[in-house]
Amino acid sequence: MAISLNGGSYNALLNTTSKRFAAIVACLSILCYAAMAVVSTTTTVNNMTLIAPSLHVVLCTVGVLAAFAILMLIGIKESAIVATTLFVFHVATLTLLSLICLVYTIQHSDIIIDNFTHATYPTVGFIGASLEGSFGSALFFGFGAAMLGVTGFETSANFIEEQQPGVFRKTMRNMWSIMSLFNILLAVVNFGVLKMDGPDGIKENKYYVLAQTGLIAAGTWAQWLVPSMYLRSCAAPSSRPTSA
Repeated sequence: MAISLNGGSYNALLNTTSKRFAAIVACLSILCYAAMAVVSTTTTVNNMTLIAPSLHVVLCTVGVLAAFAILMLIGIKESAIVATTLFVFHVATLTLLSLICLVYTIQHSDIIIDNFTHATYPTVGFIGASLEGSFGSALFFGFGAAMLGVTGFETSANFIEEQQPGVFRKTMRNMWSIMSLFNILLAVVNFGVLKMDGPDGIKENKYYVLAQTGLIAAGTWAQWLVPSMYLRSCAAPSSRPTSA
């Protein structure tokens, strides 16, 4: 969905701190948005490789980012109708996938039990080195990766200038509720559908775990459901100019 850069965070800090500090935070916010755009687009392209295996991930990612950058430069702005439509589609897809995987987990409870009782930890690449997997590395790097799932909260702060009194609190409540539900539920059912090791396991399909989960739980149609769901992430790079 479109990211607003209308200076809400900058203005808030400008009124409570110094102009220099507010400017630094504004620059960091832009970097945050850029990183979010790259992560969202890369995830989308990785999932699209399930449909078109010949896709070059890096080139396609750069192409998508460039396309939305051009749209932004010619003055396109986010549409409330489009954003709402994408949101409803995304939530509906997540709900359907969660229910399918939950049923599969209940029917094959031995998988999740085995994953938690005979846990194996993947090797982690860190600043050019390879770290042996352990409980500590899984917890540390897993937490870092999971934090990507809560991106978007900073966006709401930038919309606060356009919201009626009391709406911002409801926005944050709704975002936290939906994120907590799906992030926790999907993390659990992933372990209930996929084994950690093996050709169909989590380690071998780490770039598109959700799609692999859909394939095992319900078949090819559910696997295709995930890339179509992630298509909405392609709109993440689009934004309008900041007033900061």
